[in-house]
Amino acid sequence: MFFSCENDIKQINAITERKIFPTQTAKNLTVLRSDSGMIIARIHADEIKVYSDVEDPYTIFPKGLKVETYDNFPKVESSMFAEYAIYYDKKGLWIARSNVKAQNAKGEKLNTEELYWDEKNKTIYSNKFSKITTEDGVLYGKNGFTADQNFTKWKLLNTEGTVNVKDE
Repeated sequence: MFFSCENDIKQINAITERKIFPTQTAKNLTVLRSDSGMIIARIHADEIKVYSDVEDPYTIFPKGLKVETYDNFPKVESSMFAEYAIYYDKKGLWIARSNVKAQNAKGEKLNTEELYWDEKNKTIYSNKFSKITTEDGVLYGKNGFTADQNFTKWKLLNTEGTVNVKDE
């Protein structure tokens, strides 16, 4: 008589799989960032989850976040809102997704579905369809945009739109 057993690989993986849990969680959190004693940014999130016990530590903002940067606190230099975000500690990279809105000190407004903020290179960018509204009109970047991190100097990629020109 011969007996054998067969194991389902999915069941084995489910049993042996290492679950990843956040090392820290917080709700209704506001973080102030400062440089030389001056407040340079304020980040508010309804919920955060920090994963620091992984090879590439990251923080998730599952319910979104609002970021304000300051040139001279409390005067807001730029602001950004997203319904979801993730921050990679080692890379200094933020990824904001879903209904991303930003505004600079000149009142120019950005709308897109995904935005990357590279803190090390001090740039923001996207390869998703983006819309920028200025006092002179509305411009569209079919392939996204690039800008400095304060959204004061920007460039749309594959541009289209309508701009009002003042007749003097």
